Amino acid sequence: MRLQVNDACELFSPQVLEERGEYCSLELPSGTVCILDGGLFVYRQAGEPEYLEFPERPACMVPVGENTLVITARTALYRVRL
Repeated sequence: MRLQVNDACELFSPQVLEERGEYCSLELPSGTVCILDGGLFVYRQAGEPEYLEFPERPACMVPVGENTLVITARTALYRVRL
């Protein structure tokens, strides 16, 4: 879901981007949307989403730089360059 924030820090204009997203989602400055749901779905500006699988189920992700994510799992960290 994409939300906007006004000057009073109130959320408005909710927009559903995709009917998935078990734990975490984020939008990179480039406009690429990343959604964790069993694996990583990567939505670029055009086309079908790319799906990346991991040895373990990912739980959370943090953007690092312009096109890199750090993804946590139960016993590992993964770095993904998009």
